[in-house]
Amino acid sequence: MRPLFSILFTCCALTLWGQAGNYFLSHYSPSEERFDYVCFDMDQDSKGVLYFATKAGILEFDGRDWDLLPGLSAVYNIEVNAAGEIYWAGAKGFGKVSPDKHGFQQAVYLSDSTIVNVFQTLLVKDQVYFLTEEAVYIFDAQKQTTASIKPLSSEHTFLKVFELFGSVYVNTDHGTFKIDQNKLIDSGLNLNEEVVFFSRIDNSYVIGTASNKLYTCSETPELRQVVLQDQAYIDASVIVSGSWLNRQLLALGTLRGGVIFINPINGVTQEIINYGTGLPDNEVFELMTDAKQNVWVAHDYGFTKIAPYLPLRSFSHYTGLQGNLLCALSSQQTVYVGTSLGLFKLEKTDVYDELVYYVDVEVKPTAGRSQPAMTAPKQETPSGESKKSGLFGFLKRKKNAPAEDASATEEVQPSPPLQPKFRRQKRTEKILRSSQYEFKKVKGIDAKVTHLVEVQGRLLASGLGGLFEINNLAAKPIMEVPVRYLYAPSNSDFVIVSAYNDEVRTLRFTGNTIENSSLFNNVADQINYIFEGVNNELWLCGINKIYRADVKGGDVRHKQTIEAQLHNTDRTVGAVWNGQIVLANADGFYLVERQKSALVKIDSLPKPSQYFAHNGSVVYRDRHGWNFLGSAAAGNNLQLLNVFQDLRFITSDKNSPNLWLISGGNELFKFFGDKDIPVGDAFPLFLKSIVNQDKRIVKLSEIVMDQEHSSVKFEVVQPDYINPQAVEYRYLLKGMQDTWSEWASNNDVIDFPYLPTGNYTLQVEARNIFGKISTLEPLSFEVLPPYWKRSWFYGLEFAVFASLVMLSFRLSTRYRIVSRVLSLLTIILLIELLQTAIGATISLKNSSPVIDFFIQVVVALLVLPVEGYLRNLMLKSLDSSGKLYKFIVPQASPMHMRGKPEKFIVEKEKETSGQNKK
Repeated sequence: MRPLFSILFTCCALTLWGQAGNYFLSHYSPSEERFDYVCFDMDQDSKGVLYFATKAGILEFDGRDWDLLPGLSAVYNIEVNAAGEIYWAGAKGFGKVSPDKHGFQQAVYLSDSTIVNVFQTLLVKDQVYFLTEEAVYIFDAQKQTTASIKPLSSEHTFLKVFELFGSVYVNTDHGTFKIDQNKLIDSGLNLNEEVVFFSRIDNSYVIGTASNKLYTCSETPELRQVVLQDQAYIDASVIVSGSWLNRQLLALGTLRGGVIFINPINGVTQEIINYGTGLPDNEVFELMTDAKQNVWVAHDYGFTKIAPYLPLRSFSHYTGLQGNLLCALSSQQTVYVGTSLGLFKLEKTDVYDELVYYVDVEVKPTAGRSQPAMTAPKQETPSGESKKSGLFGFLKRKKNAPAEDASATEEVQPSPPLQPKFRRQKRTEKILRSSQYEFKKVKGIDAKVTHLVEVQGRLLASGLGGLFEINNLAAKPIMEVPVRYLYAPSNSDFVIVSAYNDEVRTLRFTGNTIENSSLFNNVADQINYIFEGVNNELWLCGINKIYRADVKGGDVRHKQTIEAQLHNTDRTVGAVWNGQIVLANADGFYLVERQKSALVKIDSLPKPSQYFAHNGSVVYRDRHGWNFLGSAAAGNNLQLLNVFQDLRFITSDKNSPNLWLISGGNELFKFFGDKDIPVGDAFPLFLKSIVNQDKRIVKLSEIVMDQEHSSVKFEVVQPDYINPQAVEYRYLLKGMQDTWSEWASNNDVIDFPYLPTGNYTLQVEARNIFGKISTLEPLSFEVLPPYWKRSWFYGLEFAVFASLVMLSFRLSTRYRIVSRVLSLLTIILLIELLQTAIGATISLKNSSPVIDFFIQVVVALLVLPVEGYLRNLMLKSLDSSGKLYKFIVPQASPMHMRGKPEKFIVEKEKETSGQNKK
C-alpha cells in the first residue's frame, strides 16, 4: 500500500497563464547599507506612502526615496489609521509615530521598559491592541489610557489577535477567545488551531491557519473552509501570509513556493509567482495589497510589486529562450520569438517528480527457527516536509516536547514460529507536479531571426539565414539569401522581401506553390521598412529614397520615387496621419508632397529619441514619454508604455491593438491595448520637506528668511509605483516668475539659491504617466530685507535722534550747533523712512540697479515738499520765540515766568535779544 506522506508530492496541473504570460513585476530595494533589512510587516497611509516594519526600525518609501524613521529598534508590526498615525509593536515595547516640532515623524513609546517582544498590533475603531505572548495591551486613543488582559492560565500563550465584524478575537495555543470589555470569553468560533494571517475586504474575511487551511466568512462569523485545488502544493510550500485583492482573487505568501494567487470561491489556482517566473526568492517574509490592488512582497532581496491588473504580461521568465530577443508574434495558437540564435516556440510541458518511498513486504519465516524480538515499524517522514516556524518563531516560548509514544520502541513479545515478518522495499513513481510553459527551439534555423509575418495561414520567419516557413517546431527554407525586411500587406496572398543584396522581390502563395518575382529592376537601395498608404498603395523606405508602388489585381507596380535627403543613416519608417503620408526619422517627422515629389519637415513635432512603426502607425518617444502618431488606434493605454525607459522592439499582431515589447534589458512583454486599467485617482501631491538655513523642516510657518539668508529648497513628492521616475513636476514662483517651468522628472526638488526681498507664492503641479495632473496647495512666504533696511529700524533711528534733539534743548540753549546737526540728521532719517516705505510699495519685479535708481529719484522728488516743510519746522524750533522751542523748553514760556519779579523778566529778555543780535 502506498504511504500516506507521498500525497504531499502529488499536485494537480496548475492553471498558469501560458498565453497571457506572467503578472508584471517591479523590484525595489533600499540602499546597499540597508540591503539586509528583514521585513516583518507592511502598510500604506492615505497619501500613498509605504511603511515597512524591519529589524532596524520603520522604513518609509514614497516611490523615489527611502527614509528610516529615527528612534526605533526592531519593529515587528505596524498599523496606519485614517489620520496617518502609525502604531507599532516591536522588540522594546509598543508606541506610535507622531510629528516632532519641525513636522517630521518621530517614534513615541506608549509602553514602559518592562514590556518587550510585542509582535502584533491591531486597530479597531478608537482602540489599539498590542500583543505579546503573556498579555494583550489595549490602548484607548481618545482617553490615552492602557489596559491589559492576561491569559486564562499561565500555560496559555497568545498567538494572534484578529477582528471579525467589529469584534476582536485572540488566538491561543488552547483555542480562540473573544475580547469583550477587556475580558476573555468564549468566542463561539470553531477554530482550535494557530491563526497565521487574516485579511478583510468589505464584509468578507479570510483566515489562514498553520495547517495551511483557509477559512472565509461573510456577513456572519461562521467560518467556511475553502477547498483548494492545489492543496498538496500549498502544503509543501507552507502558508505564511495572505491578502485579498478582490472577492475573486486572494494572494498567499509561502515559505518555499513564492506567491500563489487563488480564487477563494472555488479554490482554483490562478497564478504562481516564484523564482521561475520572476520573483527573486521563493521565501516570502510578508505580503500586502496596496490601494491600487498591487501585491507587495517582502523577501531576502528587497521588495517586489506584483501588478495583476496592469495590461502587461511578461514572457521573459519562461525557460528555454536563448540569445538577444529581436521579434515576437502570436501565431498558430502560441507564441514565437525570434532571437539572435534562432526561432523559439512557447509550448506547454508537464513537470514530473520522481517519488521514492518504501513499503513493507511480507517475508515468510523459516519453519523451526525462533524469531528475534521485533520493534514496530516507525512511520517515515517525507524529506520535503517540515514544520513552519515563521518569522516570529524566535519569540515563541519553547514548550516541553510531548513524550514519545512508548509503543514505538516497546519490545514485542516473541512471536510464534509461523508468524510472518516484514522487510523494507524501495519503490519509485513519477507524479505530475505541475503543467508549465517553456520555449523550445525551432529546428532548421540557427541564425538571427528579425521578422515574423503571417500570410494565408502560413507563418514566415526571416533573418540572416534567409526566409523560412514555420510549421510547429520545424522550419522549411524558401530563400537562402539573407533578408533585411519582410512585409505582408493586409488581405493579400503575397509578401515583399528586401534582401541584403539590395534586391526587392515578391512571393505569392497560391495553393502549395510559391511564385517568386522581382519588384524592381534596379533599386540599388536598402529597403528597411514597408507600409501601406491610401488607395491600395505601398510605400517602401530606403536610405536615400522613398518609393511608392500601386497594388492592382494582385500585381505590384512601381509608380514614384522621391529623393529623401534625410541626411541620416537611421531607419526611416512611415504611417498615414490625417490622410497624409508621414515619415519618421531620427531627424524628425516629414510630410510627403506627392505632386512635388518632396518631403516637408513638420516643425511642430519633436525629434524622436526612439521610434517604431506597426500597422500603419508610429510610436515614438520624446523627452516626456511615449506618443502615438497614425491612423490606426493602439488602444486606450498607450501611456502605460512610459513604464519602460527604453525599448528595442515594438510591433503588434496583425490587426490587433495588442503590442509585443522588447525592453533594453532583453525582456519580452505583451501589452494589451484594449484592456482598461483600474488605476483610480492618483495619490496626492504633498510637501515633503523644506531646507532653509541648513535646517530641514516641514512646517512652512517655521521659514524665517532675510535677504542675506534667502537660500531655500522645497522637496515635493507624489507617490507613484507604476513608474515613479516618470512622474513629472513643474512649478511657478509668483513674485519672481510669470510662467511655469518646463515639465521635468527632477523638478521634485525645487532649489532657490538666492531670493531678493519680497513676498512669494510657490505653486507646484505633478503629472503621472497617464497625464493626470495633481496640484499642491500654494505655499506663501516672505523674504525680509536686512534689519538695517526695514521700516522699523528707520523708525527706531528717527525716534532716537529726535529724543537727542529734545534732550539737547532741555539741557541747555548753548548747544545750538549740536541741536541743529541733530535736527537735520533727524530730518534725513525721517525722509529715508518715507522713501523706503514708498519705494517698497511701488517697486517693480525683476528690477535692475538702474531702474531702482530712477525709482529712488522719483520718490525723492515726491517727498521733496515734505522735506522742505520739516526742515523749516525744525529750523524755526531753534528760535526761542517759536512755539516748538517753548514746548520743548518750558523755562522760556510766560507761564514759567509767572511769579518772577519784573526786573528778572526784563533782564532775561535783554539777554535773549542780545544773543539773537550776535
